[in-house]
Parts: sequence; structure tokens; C-alpha cells
Amino acid sequence: MPTFQNDQWQEALVSIANTGIATTPPTDIVSTTGSPITADQGVVSANFGAGVASWSTEATGTFSAGTTLFFEFQLTGSGSWYPAFGVPIGSTSDVAVSSVVGGASVTYQGNAAGFQAFRVRAHPFAGGDSVTVKIVGSLATDGGFVSKSLPPGTNSIGSVTANGGTNLNTSLLALESGGNLATLVTNTADLLADGDHLATIDSGIASLITNTADLLADGDNLATINTNTANIPAKGSTTKANSTPVTIATDDTLLTNTTGLATQTTLASVQTNTANIPAKGSATSANSTPVVIA
Repeated sequence: MPTFQNDQWQEALVSIANTGIATTPPTDIVSTTGSPITADQGVVSANFGAGVASWSTEATGTFSAGTTLFFEFQLTGSGSWYPAFGVPIGSTSDVAVSSVVGGASVTYQGNAAGFQAFRVRAHPFAGGDSVTVKIVGSLATDGGFVSKSLPPGTNSIGSVTANGGTNLNTSLLALESGGNLATLVTNTADLLADGDHLATIDSGIASLITNTADLLADGDNLATINTNTANIPAKGSTTKANSTPVTIATDDTLLTNTTGLATQTTLASVQTNTANIPAKGSATSANSTPVVIA
């Protein structure tokens, strides 16, 4: 009995279910049909049929920058062709493309699940080029890159390596040296233990919020203060209407100590007498002040 690999056993079981017992396991498909490409729109094609899970292709020979190769597939082996996306074999990027510009030999691989046919098509094509193309349809997966989210649940993805080259398996991660992580853990525990201090801070903040709210609520008092301060006149002389009245208290000494002040009658007599003082210069007898010589 032939010796089968795991993937071949799987395909053999599918074949048994669909067509009965088969003693020959499915194998990879290798095609160079149409190679080399020497003209525009030239193609190299391969019929995959059932069981092919991935494709890979190699382009060598005279392959200049004026030539572009497109990767394309058919769903049923006839009808329309659609772009097939792949990545360079050995690439560390998951950016898949459906075409490649010449300039050097290339090797690409991609997913072929659901494909019945695959081809490499040249357009445009540089005169003088002769591109040798080989296509392989494999029963194994392409071993490509994860470009979508993993489904919910438990997923085994094997070894994970960061961009810096460090293996991210937890059993192999180097612990941080210097004790900084341990110190951080200790200090965090101390902070959580000081719940009373945190409670005091929280209470103080609550009191500040309350007092601030009370101050804002006293808007009427603030408005009154603002109105009264607006009535304080500017410095300098002004009219009575624009002045602030001042009331002297009844017990103030300025109001009660009037004994030394002249009465209204005395002031009137002073005004009459000073009116009789003639102006300077000569005048008539009627307008002169009499003077008695002793």
C-alpha cells in the first residue's frame, strides 16, 4: 500500500467520499504550459482541479522593467478571470499583490482554495523579453501571512516573533532586570493600602466643590457689590450730581464745636462794611470814607 502524507490522506478521504476508493493520492500540479512568454498578453496556465490549496509561481529569464505579470484565477476552469493575490516567497510582509513589475526574477505564492485554474499573464510586454514561468498548484496551504482578525475562541498560531526578532513565547521572555517591575508592584500595593489618605483627598475635593457651588449661588451679593463700586466717583473735581454725598455724624466735633464760628448776622455786617471801602484812586466826597483827624 502506498505511503501517504497527512495532506494526501485528507485528500484521499475526500476522494473516497466523492468517487469511491482511490489507491493513488492526489499530487501537486506543475505547469509550464505557454512558457516562455515572448509577446504582450502571453500567458502560462495551469488547471488545478479539486484539492489544490495554494499556488506558487516563478518568473525568470529576460524579465525587464517594461514587462508586468498579472496573477489570475478562474472559479470553474472556464469563463472570467479574476485577480489572484500573493506575496513574495520568503517575504516578511503580508501586503499581497496581484501583479509584479519586472527587473529581476521573482517567486510568489498565494491561496488557491476554490480555484479551478490559474494563470500568469503579461501586459504590457517589453520587446526583447523572454520570461520563463513555472506554476505549482500545491495540496498544502501557502504558509502565508495573517492579514485578518483571528476568529473567536482558541486559536493556535505557533511561535510568534516580534519585528525585533524576539520570540514572544512567554516561557522564553527574559525578565526585566534591575528590579524596577518589583518596585512598581510594591509601590502600587502601598498606594492601594493608603485608602484612608485617598478617602481624605476625596472628601476635601467634595468640600471644595460644595463651597465653590455656594459662592457661585451668591450671584445676587456679587451683583450688589459690583453696582456699589461702580458708584465710586473718579478722582478730581466734579458736579454735585456726579459726587458722592457724605453725612457727618451728629457726635462729630466738626458739627458741635461752633462757638468760634461767626454768626450769620456778623457775616452780613462784615459784608456791608467792606462794601463801603472805596476803590483805589481819587473820588468825590460822597464816594469817600470820612477820616477824623484827632
